[in-house]
Amino acid sequence: MKHAVFAFCTTPEKDPVARHILDALKAECTLVPTGAGVDGHAVLEVPGRSEARMSILTTDELVTYDYPRYAPILNNRFADADVIGIVNWHEGVNAPNSIFTVQTTGDLATGTFSPVDPPDHAGTSSRPRRRAHGLWS
Repeated sequence: MKHAVFAFCTTPEKDPVARHILDALKAECTLVPTGAGVDGHAVLEVPGRSEARMSILTTDELVTYDYPRYAPILNNRFADADVIGIVNWHEGVNAPNSIFTVQTTGDLATGTFSPVDPPDHAGTSSRPRRRAHGLWS
């Protein structure tokens, strides 16, 4: 993987956990601002990684709650990303403890979805690459 992007909504009323995860990440490694920005927050990167890049986005809204607005931003600014992870909190009576989920995201109302084409163990897909409406040209 050459470029991973992680988005954190740090508005406590919208996500009570993501900012704590971001703070823990900041305590573990150096993050430097880049020239780009999302929602008025600088995009952060881990410096000194020659083979892989990690970009950190701070958003005012949960990306999954306003996906039609965020999808073009993510696609335009991070077209080279191998993965874009949305770090958010899941709660409720059925929410298990200690869970890490990987899923695609999208917006049913507008038909905006992320592409799904996981590679096989050799790093290639056995299917023709599918394109999602509104995300990739």
